Amino acid sequence: MFRTRLSAALLAASLGAFSCAAWGQTGYTITGGLSNFDCNNHCDDPCDEFEIEIEGQRPEDILGTYHNGNYGAPRVVLSSDGTFTIIDYRNPQHLTAVGAIEHFGVSLRQLSSANAIRVRWMRNGAPATVNGRIPNQGGGTSPASQPLMPSINADMGFGGPSGNVTLSVTNNDPAQWIWIKRSAQLMVGNGVALEALMSNNPVVTSSIAIDNSPIALLPGQTVSYTSDLVEVEDNQSVIFSARYYQDLFSAGPFNQQHVIGTEMGNVMTASIASPDAGCAGSEPVFQDQPQSIDAAAGREVPLRVNVEGNGYPVTYSWLKDGQPITASRAYSGLGTDELVINELSAATEGFYAVRATNTCGTSLSQSAMVYITGHNIIPAPLGASVDPTSLSVSPGDMILLTGNCSFVPQGSTYIWKHNGVVVHEGNAGASVGGGFVIGSSGSADAVPVALEIDGATAADAGTYTVSFLNAGGQATSAPATVTVDVPCSLSIDAQPMANAACIGGTAAFGVAATGTGDITYQWQVSNDLNVWFTMTPAGTTIACGGALATATAAPANAPNVDIGISGCAGQFAVRCVVSDSCGTLASDPTLMFVVDCTPPCPADFNQDGGVDGADIEAFFIAWEASDAAADVNLDGGVDGSDVETFFSAWEAGGC
Repeated sequence: MFRTRLSAALLAASLGAFSCAAWGQTGYTITGGLSNFDCNNHCDDPCDEFEIEIEGQRPEDILGTYHNGNYGAPRVVLSSDGTFTIIDYRNPQHLTAVGAIEHFGVSLRQLSSANAIRVRWMRNGAPATVNGRIPNQGGGTSPASQPLMPSINADMGFGGPSGNVTLSVTNNDPAQWIWIKRSAQLMVGNGVALEALMSNNPVVTSSIAIDNSPIALLPGQTVSYTSDLVEVEDNQSVIFSARYYQDLFSAGPFNQQHVIGTEMGNVMTASIASPDAGCAGSEPVFQDQPQSIDAAAGREVPLRVNVEGNGYPVTYSWLKDGQPITASRAYSGLGTDELVINELSAATEGFYAVRATNTCGTSLSQSAMVYITGHNIIPAPLGASVDPTSLSVSPGDMILLTGNCSFVPQGSTYIWKHNGVVVHEGNAGASVGGGFVIGSSGSADAVPVALEIDGATAADAGTYTVSFLNAGGQATSAPATVTVDVPCSLSIDAQPMANAACIGGTAAFGVAATGTGDITYQWQVSNDLNVWFTMTPAGTTIACGGALATATAAPANAPNVDIGISGCAGQFAVRCVVSDSCGTLASDPTLMFVVDCTPPCPADFNQDGGVDGADIEAFFIAWEASDAAADVNLDGGVDGSDVETFFSAWEAGGC
């Protein structure tokens, strides 16, 4: 039985539907291979960047990257210390909302379990925060920390009924248990594209189950499985996957148990069965690798390799982003050791590698990154912001706030906000105060930008922040508080005047006041000038002799009101209390006379409580003197009709 070799051109692993949390607070660490994965934004805020860091790998080890519909193609650069490669997805068409899923991917020439891979969501150039917790089965929550992704390895045989597979999965986490469920999928062909490893693709979902149900792996434990369940023929791809789940440890009062929790992801490895040719030599050896290059758009770009065939003829197959290049006018020399990109454009940018094949086997070159100049640059992040200083000014003074940023790459902008609302923005280097210009290096230390406001008013008080922004992120200052010291001037310019009303009626009262900002008005009533009651449109109860009266003032909180008192006649004191941000001031009290306006009974003319001859005598004395009191019919004159009205009431015995 022939043994297989892992083709260097194949994908290493995949992660599906993974909740991103816990690198720092916002990522997770993968030990093992990586190619394709979905990532759910479980951070606290919508995000605008996704970053992958692969330790021990260089950009030329990457065959291709997945083109995300929202983020596009990532930038790929070597870290400043040369220890890891950064694959950076940024500048999306729209933010990735909390709970939304984005699909990312990387194809690698080869990867070992020693290469740690970290991924994390970003917001404004800084790691996004995660403060959420994961619900436990049976109640309660656990911290949202994720176990390391397990590694997966496969050793395949091929050829009819004797074919078999040995599949090993290792829990790389040193402290946490995990649960796994393994499966396999056989494919015809010698490679799997990143697009084929989407989580909803039949490659993933139509696999052959190896485990009927998840099994537990202790920290550091490896489980292996050997079977002829999958029979591998020459020139076939096999994708092995292991879905893995969080372990929820329950420490009860009588026992301790581990139970299956949330599914965390799906690791994958893809391999090709290719027989040992049995030749005396070896597969081709690359003496010179293709070289990465940046060039102007439209330029012709040649890529060359120098290959030793070890005495056998060599054939060449060039790849772009991990997939064979189809013949077109964009390329020349596809079957040779020199590929020419006839015209560099956005469509021809990417990762280029070549397969060299002889009788003994196939070798894969390193990748050459070919980009239009400036397209594969991750912008330098901004330095720390230096906060503007809080200040206090008088009305009419100039407000001058200055914010700094310790490092501002060329092309940055800044934004001033007042109480969260943008009040000014511009290019760093053209300060509002007219000062600073960025140096030729494209950066400057302690770069100042100023916000100047002439003639301060009370409306200018509040909090101010300045933010520096570029494609590398955002640096925002702490808020500075501006206080405008407006002098207090609350006064009552016109006092309320006395008025009268019938019982149950109303009388108008008014006051005029000036002050700082909004003024409030409370109208009050008293029957002794010692205790004051605030009146409302609904009514306030006050004492009136031995009875109770109801006092109303409408509308509420107004300088001019109608005041009414029902249930009692008498004399009351009225005042208005005005208030603003400076304090409270009461008007002078004035009087309100409440009288009983019910007309008297004509028959009881002397008003002694009885109807008798004394009333006749009193009426005629007043009538003969033309006294207005004798106008009992209230027609404005004293005449015979009043006599008729009086005797009608008197003969009836009263009113």
